Amino acid sequence: MAIKLDMLKAYDRIEWNFLHEVLKGKGFDTRVCALIMECVRTVSYSVPINGVPQKKFEPQRGLRQGDPLSPFLFLLCHDVLSKLILRQQIRGQIHGISISRTAPAISHLMFANDTILFARANGRMATNILECIHKYESWSGQQCSLVKSSVLFSENVVSAHKNDILNILNVKECDGQEKHLGNPFVFKRKKREEYLYFKDKVLKRIEGWKSKLLSFAGRTTLVKSVALSIPLYAMSTNKLPVSSCREIDRVIRKYWWTGNTKKDRFLALVGWDRLCSPMATGGLGFPEAKGYELSFVGQTGLAVCF
Repeated sequence: MAIKLDMLKAYDRIEWNFLHEVLKGKGFDTRVCALIMECVRTVSYSVPINGVPQKKFEPQRGLRQGDPLSPFLFLLCHDVLSKLILRQQIRGQIHGISISRTAPAISHLMFANDTILFARANGRMATNILECIHKYESWSGQQCSLVKSSVLFSENVVSAHKNDILNILNVKECDGQEKHLGNPFVFKRKKREEYLYFKDKVLKRIEGWKSKLLSFAGRTTLVKSVALSIPLYAMSTNKLPVSSCREIDRVIRKYWWTGNTKKDRFLALVGWDRLCSPMATGGLGFPEAKGYELSFVGQTGLAVCF
């Protein structure tokens, strides 16, 4: 089974005493710990009411959003959960999954505040994982969101075992609609349908620009900086279907020519291939979705080879 964990207000709930102990445990010098904690503690907030800032107040826990130091401090704290799971794995209390007989067992994957735990689908494993989570919550102040967390079972797990595990963890079963790092958590047979949400995201972003009555230059800037950046991470980790790439290009092309995605017919004075050519050759340098994907595939190939 795979357990997708979602922490509730991850940055806002970190206890400062816990952060201080983590820094000391990682071997940071006393003066460095003092400087870091001074940066964390010397913060105040003011809530504007009717446009008027009110009296400032000081928080007692949490990390500031947008602070360049906060992501690194959060990762140090979140590593404690990783250590708890690894300790249970060494003791044989948690068994991860292996992609082959000779591959090492993987018990968890973490990226920022997104966590996926892997274990055998039985009640004992679920109880051991829950103990690690509760211990981490009591130390750090973090709280697992039971509403957003879910469990994915393999097809061989019987319904009785599924119900026992769900009752122990008190979370729902994965319905296949969840996303992890912007990608579908579960891929189905019809891969094209899994990536339709990219088209919807581009449409929603573009529809907000219609009322701005932007010129061609403004549309060009927004398309290059915002619209084409939406599917980039998915392209760097998965191979999108050609039809999905064409749908993204079609939406962007229609918006650039008309400023409106509702029009079915419009006059394109220049071919899209010409507009996607470099500016040195007379184009506007629009990157095609398929070209983006091929560049990421090549980059991944080089990383594997070297």
